[in-house]
Amino acid sequence: MARTASKSSPYETVEQGNIYFIYRPRVEETDPEGIDDIQQLHVVLAPEGQKLFRLINVGRKRLPDVEEHERHWGYVEAITKSGEELEEGLRRETYGTKTRGERVQPAARPAGEGVYALVRRDEALHLAYDLELPEEGGPVQEALNIAPKASFVLSVRTPEKG
Repeated sequence: MARTASKSSPYETVEQGNIYFIYRPRVEETDPEGIDDIQQLHVVLAPEGQKLFRLINVGRKRLPDVEEHERHWGYVEAITKSGEELEEGLRRETYGTKTRGERVQPAARPAGEGVYALVRRDEALHLAYDLELPEEGGPVQEALNIAPKASFVLSVRTPEKG
């Protein structure tokens, strides 16, 4: 893990690695066309040099608009030691209900892939990312507000501590 801090720079790289944006369509939705057809947006952080994957659920189903200074919530839904273990929870599921019969929850789908850094500046922690795929954004990235590059200030809270 690279740490960058010097007397001339107030920034310290806390963690860096690969970032993946994944979305899950709504139940029975096979061809989502917009945000209303999407059930969840997830961000996966895979730190460099570690066998660790963090699955983060983004609360509003899209990333915040940096220009508008939007604030969104999210939470770490799962931490796994392998990509395969993480992928198991994102597969297509079929289940039965009493009122609607058999239902299908589509598998999660990729929306972007790149690199990220968690950077501390003073008391703030920033998540900065740079997409590598797709090379050009499309309707999915637009609907989920996934820019080619972005940086967000993170506010981290441990629920058990109140």
